[in-house]
Amino acid sequence: MGKQTVVATATATTVAAMDCVEFDRLLAEALRRDDLPLAARLHLDDCPACAAKLDDFEAIAQSVRQLSAAAFEPVPNQWPQIRQALLREGIIHPDANACAAVPAPKLVRKR
Repeated sequence: MGKQTVVATATATTVAAMDCVEFDRLLAEALRRDDLPLAARLHLDDCPACAAKLDDFEAIAQSVRQLSAAAFEPVPNQWPQIRQALLREGIIHPDANACAAVPAPKLVRKR
């Protein structure tokens, strides 16, 4: 993906400088270079780390767009295998379904 160059001209308004933390916040909201505000695009010209991060995000987004709808279909009858893996890892207890329900607390109305 080619890097776009943003040319800033002298105008009545100035573009505030941006740091990497602010760029990360904006990147989470706009995964395309064209959706970023001018300050963020200017930051990319001075920060190779953020430019590389955006390139990675754009490549990932492009890969996701190319996935077929079949890639998102759930696998039928998958719960037994998931349950066994959770049991092996100790995340759930074998008797988890047999646990007695905890009674709801009684609410006392103040007078």
